[in-house]
Amino acid sequence: MAWDWKKVDDPYWRRPHEEVYRALPELLARPGRRALDVGAGLGRHLVYLAENGFDVWGCDLSLDGVAECRQALAPRGLAERVQVADMRALPYPDASFDLVLAINVLYHGTRADLVKALDEVRRVLVPGGLFLGTFNDRRNSSWGNGEQIEPHTFIRADGQEAGIAHHYVSRASLLRLLAGFRPLRLTLKLDERPASGVGRSAHWLVLAERR
Repeated sequence: MAWDWKKVDDPYWRRPHEEVYRALPELLARPGRRALDVGAGLGRHLVYLAENGFDVWGCDLSLDGVAECRQALAPRGLAERVQVADMRALPYPDASFDLVLAINVLYHGTRADLVKALDEVRRVLVPGGLFLGTFNDRRNSSWGNGEQIEPHTFIRADGQEAGIAHHYVSRASLLRLLAGFRPLRLTLKLDERPASGVGRSAHWLVLAERR
């Protein structure tokens, strides 16, 4: 199930994630500029990366998200670089990209979904390519919200993500999931989006290299 981007008006989703800003010097220091954003949403990262010299591609499960993303990239002639796709079955050849982003995306599903999505990220990366992504930590205040369908996976009962499964990790379980990668940086970010009436946010920020 995809987000309904027509209902999203928070400006947070139109600004690049802080970790993308932070990692840019490291990304630019690497050879290769071909980048994929998995779960591209409204195009916030594709536009930013294109502005910084990357050859960008994107995909999202949401038809509305893809439409908005294409509109954002149209002035650069890159609208057709974005397509509807499932993160568990990326429509790209092996070793197609030097960089894959997946910000606030891969944990939407069961643990098996997350494993498959990470397998796909690794498959489309060149050897030594970089993966930049985020994962829900079990200390997130949303842990336990909704119906538990397996250990540490809950289907949200209400809000923008009602009906969507969320999987939560610990540091140890995250490292197991990243077995096909060489972690370069794992940072636990607490209260990433503090706001009145919103509980504590807890996410892992990951920069890793494909083995």
